[in-house]
Amino acid sequence: MTHLLKVLRKGNQLVIYKLNRLGRNFNHLIKLMGELEERGIDLVSLTDAIDTSSSMGRFIFRMFASLAELQADWIKEDTSLGLGPGPGEKRGGVPPACQRRPKGKPPARPSSTLSF
Repeated sequence: MTHLLKVLRKGNQLVIYKLNRLGRNFNHLIKLMGELEERGIDLVSLTDAIDTSSSMGRFIFRMFASLAELQADWIKEDTSLGLGPGPGEKRGGVPPACQRRPKGKPPARPSSTLSF
């Protein structure tokens, strides 16, 4: 890949089979696309119907990149929510329902009568 980037010149087109074959992840792909754009090199993806030599192709590429970034952010948020403390729990430690109770009298039970 580094040799290919050295060989490309302004006005060249980098033709690829599919976008996911070009970069390790979308962040890498965005950085690579920025470098190509700065150098005046267009990107053409055969299966993804993206051609950055046109304004519509650049728009589609950026829209795909934005959607991928949004999806990655959602995954991070969902993961952090799942790893965080539950309601009523402190960060770390044992939840109150699982803590040992002091010896002695058992806790008072609620009365079984209902009042309205």
